[in-house]
Amino acid sequence: MANDTIENIASFGETTEDDVLRREVVRELLYKQAGNLSVGTQLVDTTTFNMLDVKFDYPGEMSAEYPVAQDTTVDRQKITWNEFDMSLQQGEGRYFIADSAKLRGMGDLQQRFTQQRQGEALARRKDENILETLLGGAPSSNDDTQAGGDEWDTANADIVEEMTGMWTDILTNAPINNANIGNFSVVLPIEIWAELNQVELINNVQQQLREYLGSTFGFSIYPTKLGLHEDDQVNLQDEAIMMIPGDETAIHGVLSDEAANSAGVPLVEQERIAGRGEEYIVSQWFNTAIVEHEGAGSGESPRIAVRRNINSNQ
Repeated sequence: MANDTIENIASFGETTEDDVLRREVVRELLYKQAGNLSVGTQLVDTTTFNMLDVKFDYPGEMSAEYPVAQDTTVDRQKITWNEFDMSLQQGEGRYFIADSAKLRGMGDLQQRFTQQRQGEALARRKDENILETLLGGAPSSNDDTQAGGDEWDTANADIVEEMTGMWTDILTNAPINNANIGNFSVVLPIEIWAELNQVELINNVQQQLREYLGSTFGFSIYPTKLGLHEDDQVNLQDEAIMMIPGDETAIHGVLSDEAANSAGVPLVEQERIAGRGEEYIVSQWFNTAIVEHEGAGSGESPRIAVRRNINSNQ
């Protein structure tokens, strides 16, 4: 460590290079595990930032003229500006590897299973952050509540009609192009998602509703179990979210490793508990914000549609 920087020593403590590498592997595995398990990160692009407070302006609407008369110039047009403002917040997970597990030769196995569970927990926190933001991001014109008895899992429901209604809301109210029309993402409660996997006779072909919606309308449909785990802080078992995926709809911001290291803030820490084992603490700073569009309210985008009261079991 003689040639190491003060920032790295502050971040990792006086330790060996092997210890630093081991901790970095732990962090990278947990980040990857959480990213793979999270539904939200498949819908919203992850963007790294070098600061906690992210703020910038972007054009909300611009204009152009055609045709332009020969030998003339077009007057400069007014640009409508929107403000993007987001502060990254800290997420943290910690776990313990006991000496007794190592002595029994189970240390690696315990580490693997523990990292799996910790990755699942971090994925739930990310999904709560992303999906709750998307749920609140639909303007009133794209947000509707099913009447009692018309939930999507009842005999009165026509899920295809309901989902194409959400699709039409977005097509009508959002600024989109042809590439967007065949690229929509839908998040459904796990019980409603299961309904879409039933095989039905559609257009004289036996097929799943999920396959039909995907091939006909370009819907990628994801299940969520948020609300079913005992420590879930958000319940999404009674709502459907449809959106055009990507950073034109929302941004999931994450603090870069470089920014944390340069500030001397460790994203992974390892502590020896005397006579017990090793404790690992893994942090990630993140948040999600809607990219606002002209005609929608604060924190809203017409590229999102929501339906509520869709699950009769809730």
